Amino acid sequence: MVGSYAKPGIGGAHTVHVDPVERYLEDTVIWGTPEEVVDRLKQLEVEIPLQYMLAAPLSHESFLLFTEKVLPKLA
Repeated sequence: MVGSYAKPGIGGAHTVHVDPVERYLEDTVIWGTPEEVVDRLKQLEVEIPLQYMLAAPLSHESFLLFTEKVLPKLA
């Protein structure tokens, strides 16, 4: 999953190495407690036209937390 979002730097003297896992956690995936995820999704709904989302749970437990604790608060 992380490899799908990894963007290798362009060569040259000013290339800065960014760890792809760190970039994924900071710029791509929304993660945290159910309350933090709800808050972030609501924030994004205000900031951008969030009409849909793609969920890719990392485990069965995270899927259950998302469907039981996050989704009901977004409806």
